[in-house]
Amino acid sequence: MAREKILVNLQRCTGCWSCSLGCKMVNELADDTFRIMVHTVGNGHGTDRPAGVWPNLTMDWLPVWSKQCTSCAEGKTNHGMFCVYTCPAHALACGEAAEAEAERLKEAGFTLYELPEEENSRPNVVYARPAVMPAPAEWERFDIVEAEFVEDDGAFVPTLDGTTVGELAENPRTAGLLAQYLPWLDITTPEGAMSKGMTLSALAPFTQGLLDDDTLAAIDDEFGKIAAGYFKVDETTIGELAENPVGAALLAEFLPWLDLTTEQGAMSKSMSLAAMAPFTQGLLDDDTLATIAGRLAQYAPKPVFNVAETLIGDIAENADGAAILAKHIPWLDVTTPEGAMSKGMTLAAMAPFTQGLLGDDTLAALQADFEALAAGTLGGGEEANAEEAPASEEAAAGAPAGRGKSYSIQSKIRDLEQDPMAWAVLAKYMPGFEAGSKEAKQAGSMSIKMMAKFAKDILTPEVLDQIDAELKALGGSGAVSEEAPKKKGFFARLFGK
Repeated sequence: MAREKILVNLQRCTGCWSCSLGCKMVNELADDTFRIMVHTVGNGHGTDRPAGVWPNLTMDWLPVWSKQCTSCAEGKTNHGMFCVYTCPAHALACGEAAEAEAERLKEAGFTLYELPEEENSRPNVVYARPAVMPAPAEWERFDIVEAEFVEDDGAFVPTLDGTTVGELAENPRTAGLLAQYLPWLDITTPEGAMSKGMTLSALAPFTQGLLDDDTLAAIDDEFGKIAAGYFKVDETTIGELAENPVGAALLAEFLPWLDLTTEQGAMSKSMSLAAMAPFTQGLLDDDTLATIAGRLAQYAPKPVFNVAETLIGDIAENADGAAILAKHIPWLDVTTPEGAMSKGMTLAAMAPFTQGLLGDDTLAALQADFEALAAGTLGGGEEANAEEAPASEEAAAGAPAGRGKSYSIQSKIRDLEQDPMAWAVLAKYMPGFEAGSKEAKQAGSMSIKMMAKFAKDILTPEVLDQIDAELKALGGSGAVSEEAPKKKGFFARLFGK
């Protein structure tokens, strides 16, 4: 979703912090969390300290929105963006009103500014300042530049060295990647919270090899897929496609005759596929363009729905959202006059009027599917397990009769925990690591191979090979050798107890 445009009339701003406190209240933020910080532009030595010598004093204020701003998600408030609504000086405007006010102020002699990317602030916030307004030296520390309103397409394209861990954790799609590749990172702890302001590239040297080059490369490939979701055959240049792993693969598959290293091929780098098509003598026809567009659409970002914030009408208008509604509340038909009345309500708001049909459990199930949809994992459980199972036909053929799954050291702990035979293998090599224990739950999303990074002296390559072989060779009876090594429990050895 594109973020609302925000216009700040600095001539009206009084530095009262109402915008920040209103945001804090409606979003129920923690005591030490603010999404809007109101900077005093004065002598730089504290809040509300003017610059200059009396009586020639100057001071003004600069509200700065963080990237965590959600534009007050629909349904959260009936007043639009609450920071705008709570401003007593009417210094703020958003959306179409911001554009209209910006044009009015420009005609009145105001200049529009925006903060540079280095300030790590929310995009599409523009500040209006009259030419006659004094500009203290402290203003220069923000390094603001003249700007125009630009449309924010809402695209979230993460990078290893440009996106912080905190930003990744707040996006449903990349939060899943953090859980997959960095299951040992818990940003809710004091130690983990320190990483929220770091990029993955910056964090890697401090992880004692847990976040190695291979893991970074795998995450980067996933980021490439996210970026590919915003590509369009009639907008994205061939040069941009070539720099993306997904785009490069599509070019190699559908345009094998295009060599960008030649002088002729290099000329196409600034063109979109649709723009180049007429010059390819039919090699890049409409069917090929449509196929490429369909392949790119597979990576398109999924909508973010919430049972407490998203209107039922908005959910129903989306194919995936409508399918989730049909799965959990098949009795709701928004095409009927009665059902249409619910389109302006959220699911949570409608629940009390459903005579128990939409209970807490159903709301929780709906929310779980919404989150899985946003993360791109809805209905992907079987596919994910298939990726972890042995890929070769020989391995599949070797699976014992009557057993639907094969395991390896790439399998997740939580999957192995569901199979007594597989868990018996772990119990043999990891005494003390019990199914259902707190430790097993904490390690649930990790594979055995990933766990080895925490205990290289215990889960040695040789031990991993033995575990891998036994997991793959589980017999139809599930019999596992009872000869367990006589040594301290796995976690006792891991932590030196």
